[in-house]
Amino acid sequence: MILDIEISPVLATIWGLFNQNIGINQITGNSEVMCWAAKWHGSDDVYFSSIELTSKKRMLKEMYDLIEEADAIVTYNGKAFDLKILNKEFALQGWAAPSPYKNIDMLGVMRKQFRFTSNKLGYVAEQLKLGKKLKHQGHELWLHCMNPKSEEYKSSWDIMEEYNIQDVLLLESLYDRLLGWIHNHPNHSTETGEHVCPNCGGSHLQSRGTYTTASLSYRRYQCRDCGKWSRSRLADKDKKGRQVVGV
Repeated sequence: MILDIEISPVLATIWGLFNQNIGINQITGNSEVMCWAAKWHGSDDVYFSSIELTSKKRMLKEMYDLIEEADAIVTYNGKAFDLKILNKEFALQGWAAPSPYKNIDMLGVMRKQFRFTSNKLGYVAEQLKLGKKLKHQGHELWLHCMNPKSEEYKSSWDIMEEYNIQDVLLLESLYDRLLGWIHNHPNHSTETGEHVCPNCGGSHLQSRGTYTTASLSYRRYQCRDCGKWSRSRLADKDKKGRQVVGV
């Protein structure tokens, strides 16, 4: 599942604009999930729910049910942001933890494998020519969505929905483009028991040399679909018998 959430800002009363230390007693409104967008990888359908379309509890329950179905969830900074915030919301509802899943955090992939000038999703997507984030008026968009009395309330929610969905589509495109670079991807070969690419599940594997450790040698492969490098699980028996190791 590809997932992205949007949250409201924390509201507080403050004494100034610069270098403020805001106490807990100054908070007048806590941040909460305003909406989410999600899709199953490869599907044309994108799901969206918000506190404007339904009750907050029902919106969260819809998200909870999708997570229950997912074996893996693709996010952008989900490890530190989206998933922890959702966990907080679920706990506040008194719900048990959803069934375990793997998180494929593409921000972690960007930081580990590359050094772009910026790791923001919009910047990376444009650099890779995958598309652009939806432009909007900025902070005011969130404020209008939080204020039902605003003249721009309905139109702002239309923009928010489009913005949230576009982020999910960009994230899926980034995932597809860099699939072969992902280092902690759930292993398709383990799930199927077949000789397939661990990242994309493709069967077009090309044998390319050997992968060696301090004492063993393994057959090495590269996927011709996504480019992922992998190795055989068992050591090369022909070479294993001739190997010696230090003592």
